[in-house]
Amino acid sequence: MKIAVDARPLSYPANGNGRYLHYMLKYIIPLRKNDSWHLFLNKPIHFEYKDLLELSVTVHYPPFNLPGLLWLNLIIPYQIKTYDLFWGTLAMLPLFYKLRNLPMAMVNFHDLNAFSAQETMAFFNRIQHRMFDRHTIRNADSILCLSKTTGEDILKNFPETHPDKLSIIYPGFLSSKKVKKTKPHTSLQKGFYLCVGTIEPRKNQRLLVEAYQEALSKKADLPPLVLVGRKGWGEDSFFEELLKEKYKGIVYFHQAGEEHLQWCYASAGMFMLPSLHEGFGLPILEAMEHGLPCALSDIPVFREIAPDASFARPDSKEDWVKIFLSRKKLARSKLDRTFWSWEKRARVLSDVMDRFV
Repeated sequence: MKIAVDARPLSYPANGNGRYLHYMLKYIIPLRKNDSWHLFLNKPIHFEYKDLLELSVTVHYPPFNLPGLLWLNLIIPYQIKTYDLFWGTLAMLPLFYKLRNLPMAMVNFHDLNAFSAQETMAFFNRIQHRMFDRHTIRNADSILCLSKTTGEDILKNFPETHPDKLSIIYPGFLSSKKVKKTKPHTSLQKGFYLCVGTIEPRKNQRLLVEAYQEALSKKADLPPLVLVGRKGWGEDSFFEELLKEKYKGIVYFHQAGEEHLQWCYASAGMFMLPSLHEGFGLPILEAMEHGLPCALSDIPVFREIAPDASFARPDSKEDWVKIFLSRKKLARSKLDRTFWSWEKRARVLSDVMDRFV
């Protein structure tokens, strides 16, 4: 097959969409050697993902710069007409997709936040997805859900959708033995608390930091809390406070590359993720792969991924304070390495793609 991929996530480092697509392509392209792979972007591929260029891929850029939404609707439909399959990786298809006689389409839905948790999204992003999600779900031939929870959200909000249209395509983990680890410029010692995620309201890091400050006032010898993640939206003042080191015991890496991130996983003593809502939570797999105890928000998708983790109410500072103060009592989370491997995840996606042959 001749496959066109909306590869825009590869233009941005340190984000879940980009890392998911990077590793999925890295494993599925060698698995499907008879297919012709074409990556379409409106901005250059970030250097963190340049290893994909060593595979048998062709990269396409527009003749002039356009914002992503205009690029998707004005440029892409004319570029992919002769292809067999279009892979929409950002839960969007060009408008009037079927009417334009475009190729069969499979589309990733990492979450359905615009309907399930709209208060956690930036205004324009929320409006954009509320406009496009229904159209995309109706026009896609296959919907790739990042979790069972996302699939259930789609069927709840769009009950006319046939369940057979949905496939659960989880992400995977990368073995720590295969990844180089580089310590950032820091005096950090091993055993710290670790939280990974874009700084934005949905990730709920502010509550975690407040809980840590309260716990620190009760037990002064707590290890540091390390936050890793680029600036998102809606937390400008909090982001500035982190940069200016306003919080005692908090270490913030806002430009951590893959090698620095892997060092953090390997050196942490506990992983924490206080999200209000998620489509999946890729850092959880990576933390489990390193054998870290995990303290997670008590939301459905986290129980789906890591049922043996410790859970806290995402809106309860008291719950998180207790976890900080009782860290030695938490059990290490277990990971089914075969089920969650990228090799396995790529094979599952390949089976879905076989339906289009």
